Amino acid sequence: KFADFIKRCNLNKHTRRLSIPECITLITQRLTKYPILIEAIVKTTKESKPDFTSLKNSVTLVKEILQSVDQTIKDYEKQKQAQDMRMKLDLKVTVT
Repeated sequence: KFADFIKRCNLNKHTRRLSIPECITLITQRLTKYPILIEAIVKTTKESKPDFTSLKNSVTLVKEILQSVDQTIKDYEKQKQAQDMRMKLDLKVTVT
């Protein structure tokens, strides 16, 4: 079933034949561009406009999300490193 799903995704014109890891990378790359985009919009928006405060707040929120994503990735990488070390140690103990 999963193989069929992947096949359908690869044939879908919206995915542009990107693999799942490539799609995830694409999303992450876009996420990092949002603060720049919103900051550019804030610069061109007059403070008297009703959206100005919301735009300023959204810049802060998007930056917080990015920090959270970065921290989650760092935590995952640390866990993966620790798991790899445990596996290596287990192998050494088993061999000797």
